[in-house]
Amino acid sequence: MRALIRIACVTLLTANSPALAQEKSQQNAADEAAVKGDLAKAKDSGDQAAINEAEKKLEQAAEEAKRKTDESARTTGQAPGPK
Repeated sequence: MRALIRIACVTLLTANSPALAQEKSQQNAADEAAVKGDLAKAKDSGDQAAINEAEKKLEQAAEEAKRKTDESARTTGQAPGPK
């Protein structure tokens, strides 16, 4: 859940224009839905290894989104996202 909140925060902080914000928001929502779907499927299966892998993917997605936000902030002069 913490990772999902981070993804949402990163999405909001990376917006440089309304059109770009909309595009990033749609892509992030699609990515988040895919990862959440994988996690739900793993939980339904009851396979602990699959659950762990899905949770790891979710954390990695949040870290990647944050990294992209920080890189974008450096190139645009905006403040970096929350840690």
